[in-house]
Amino acid sequence: MNKSTLISVFIALICCALSVYLHETNLFYLEKQKGSKQTLISTADEASYIRPPQNWLESKDWKDSSVGNSAYVQRPPGYGLMFLFCKIISPNQPLIILKFLQILAFFVSIILFQKIIYLTTNNFKIALTFTAIYGLLPCYSGFMYYTLTEAVSPFFLLLLTHSFLQVLLKEKPPYLFVLTLMFFLILRPQLMIFPILYVLFLLSKNYSKWWVYLIGFLPFFIWQIRTYTITNEISIHPIYSYTNKSVFRPPHQSLTNLFRVWEYKSDRFHNIVGLLARDTSKNNLYNALKNIPDKYQKEVLPTLRAYQKVVFYQKKAFKEEKTLTALPIELSFTTKTDQLAKNLFLSNPIDAVILTPIKSGIELFKKSHLNLWVFQKEWRGNVFNELLRWICLLVINLSFLIVIPFLFVKSFSKYMKLVFIGILISVFYLVWIQRLNEERYMTPLLPIMLICLAVASSTLFNKTTQLDRKSINGK
Repeated sequence: MNKSTLISVFIALICCALSVYLHETNLFYLEKQKGSKQTLISTADEASYIRPPQNWLESKDWKDSSVGNSAYVQRPPGYGLMFLFCKIISPNQPLIILKFLQILAFFVSIILFQKIIYLTTNNFKIALTFTAIYGLLPCYSGFMYYTLTEAVSPFFLLLLTHSFLQVLLKEKPPYLFVLTLMFFLILRPQLMIFPILYVLFLLSKNYSKWWVYLIGFLPFFIWQIRTYTITNEISIHPIYSYTNKSVFRPPHQSLTNLFRVWEYKSDRFHNIVGLLARDTSKNNLYNALKNIPDKYQKEVLPTLRAYQKVVFYQKKAFKEEKTLTALPIELSFTTKTDQLAKNLFLSNPIDAVILTPIKSGIELFKKSHLNLWVFQKEWRGNVFNELLRWICLLVINLSFLIVIPFLFVKSFSKYMKLVFIGILISVFYLVWIQRLNEERYMTPLLPIMLICLAVASSTLFNKTTQLDRKSINGK
């Protein structure tokens, strides 16, 4: 082990230990608040990730415990397979093993982070400086103790990027890259733009390896075949179905698409739906309407009233039917709501095409990603806590803003421009197509964005002597 590697491991140990201490402190305050012992932080999505492997071990299907087709395919199986591994090793305490794996993933991600910067810049000081930033700022490890893919997806994106770079520099055969690709696509398929760009770039250098990279996509294709067989649709996140015994049926999907014309806050949308789903009272109807911009209220009011009735008949059907199909009122509602969404989109192009996506982007980038309870509640208002919040906010925004101008720097490596393009496409999808985002959707992108800032900083200070520039640029 050379000196640079030893220093990298030492930094990773220190940063990981501090992060574990922070998360354990956060758990302590959560346990005080909830009055119960916790190994990891539970979330609303936990059941859909963890229940499928548990059911499978009990000789049932790979599905969560909800009713409907989405129960079989709502979540890709990557994180569930991790939990399955933990359950096999420790049947009684799988979350302890999962906790260890997630801590280990963050530790190794720090080492990978440093290696990627050094391979790209050949500048050890820049690599160590930004590795310390990555390891020490809590915005990059905020989900380490959560039962969500965000706990490990940053690590796997870094591993995929590092193994891609090694193949590109002809330092390693593509086996690790392909293995990582196989798991990454069934862990976080929403980020498939990075694997696609990496594979296309490698194929442009050596097309004869196409069959090797195709193997990397096989688990994802198999999962998509399973999804299509069950739901009769191709989707990476098939949460809506008329067979679902929950709110996640096509009327909810239609209402979501309608709100995307003007809405950019997911929590506000969910609160509105919650009010409408509670009962058919005018009080809840008008409380929901208050959260909608004045210019849309008159046209949207009948739709909100209709959705109250839809939910009323859904609840009635849930009590009476074992097997659910589309209700006549649902079919009528989705047809009318889809048409209204189309009409409002066409009649309000400034909102729908420009302002709402911009507001969605601002909502994403005004977040410090200090999501832990201690930052949000216990230490809020503390001068050091607020200073940390502004530091994280500044670093995250600089990491993204540096991407666009450096796309046009000729001396910049094609590999880094490839990463930049992946970031831009991912953010474009979040702000223009998805719009109703949660802060955590950005989590896997944060480390790779910081790498962009590190490489750009090295270039700005005229210290870039990229390792094997010819190989990276393909010259």
